[in-house]
Amino acid sequence: MTANITLKLDADLIREARALAAAEGRSVSVLVADRLESLVRERKDRMVLGDSLLVMTSLRRALRAEIDEAAWSSLYSTTSRPFAPPESGRIAVKVINHHGDEVLKVFEV
Repeated sequence: MTANITLKLDADLIREARALAAAEGRSVSVLVADRLESLVRERKDRMVLGDSLLVMTSLRRALRAEIDEAAWSSLYSTTSRPFAPPESGRIAVKVINHHGDEVLKVFEV
């Protein structure tokens, strides 16, 4: 669902925004919408990273060990790392939430 908003901007800014949008073959509306979407996505990503750091701190405390932050960040994702399909044609995916609850599902690949 889309909705309209009204912005009050400086006339020079509007003129420059129109020129920029025209140079990119887009409307000012699309230009602004894309930038706002990007800002919101970046904010959500920072919030997820903050959650990740909180989990990492809790894990570090529970394990009484140091954790490589770069390695942890690379694992804290909703995207799997690439892997070669196994000969069996099946993979098991295990998800563990921050409460320790586990779910395991086997998929055909």
